[in-house]
Amino acid sequence: MAITNPPLILIVEDESGIQLALSLLLELEGYRVMQAGDGEEGLTCLAETVPDLIITDYMMPNRNGLSMLREMRQDPRLAAIPVLMLSAVIPPEEDAYELVDQFLSKPVMAGDILTAITSLLKNGRGAS
Repeated sequence: MAITNPPLILIVEDESGIQLALSLLLELEGYRVMQAGDGEEGLTCLAETVPDLIITDYMMPNRNGLSMLREMRQDPRLAAIPVLMLSAVIPPEEDAYELVDQFLSKPVMAGDILTAITSLLKNGRGAS
């Protein structure tokens, strides 16, 4: 019987406390986790590894979440990755709903995050 790796989730979040809490939550649930502190670091991670899911904030220094996603969606090997955006602010940009598969407003309950992740991993892009 082949052993498969658990899903890999990239967390792109500039607030270290939130990044740590998300990482711990996901690791306790059996997921593998990569972390980036902003959209630039997120793109660097994506150049090296293709995760199964991305969780990103919207407002971050250097490059916000939507800017990162616009560039990511142009890459055929990354275009189908489902994205969960956790943000205190819903992005005003018109293309936000084309780039993001599901939004959750901060503060958010751990159970809501896990439910969204399960749905996105099962159903892929457009699962919201």
